[in-house]
Amino acid sequence: NIRDKLRELYYMRGEYKHGYRYLPKKLRRELLKIVIDEAKTYGLTCSTCREGFPEFQNAPTCDGTHLIPERINMSLAGVTL
Repeated sequence: NIRDKLRELYYMRGEYKHGYRYLPKKLRRELLKIVIDEAKTYGLTCSTCREGFPEFQNAPTCDGTHLIPERINMSLAGVTL
């Protein structure tokens, strides 16, 4: 069942850092690689600073604040987000 699988992944095999539970590092890397590669095809930036994979980091900020001016400009141009 999914509950048991998630418990195994997060509590038994995963990591506990700074008050948060994470999937095992190898699995996180594999999943993030898929997302990052797809984001790159669309010219999107990705931040992996919380995940511990600085080699995947291609965004100027960790928290996405670099996107705020673009979001405001799109709103002013009448683009719905």
